[in-house]
Amino acid sequence: LRGGRTRCTGDDRDGQAPQARRSTTDCKLMDYELLLSSEAERCIEDQLLWYEADETRGGAELADRWLDLLDTAFDTLRQNPERYGFAPENGWWLPEISIRQMRFKPWKTPSAWRILYVTDEQAARVTVLQIRHERRPLLPETEQ
Repeated sequence: LRGGRTRCTGDDRDGQAPQARRSTTDCKLMDYELLLSSEAERCIEDQLLWYEADETRGGAELADRWLDLLDTAFDTLRQNPERYGFAPENGWWLPEISIRQMRFKPWKTPSAWRILYVTDEQAARVTVLQIRHERRPLLPETEQ
């Protein structure tokens, strides 16, 4: 499975490659733990409040739909965080930290949100740094 981590039963003492002697039922995609930074939590809360305040477009129901779709996007991110490319901000501050972005597009409109995150392969953890509407400017150093 490209980009994802797998957990397989058994060992490879017989010298064969694991994929050659195991069925796909013996291996499963291992979900990463997903953490939200306080800034990401604030971004989500701000967006929910904005939707809830606009009763003409759906209010609380629209906010709930957006949050459900965001949860679905987070599930996808947990399963394969390496699937998504690097954010334009990658390498601006700390070159040893790779900042990636997932484009979250819940509606049929042309615009979307950028979910900015870092991955810790050793700990199997994804930390969401921020969720920004793509019409906002790129993340400047002072907002990090």
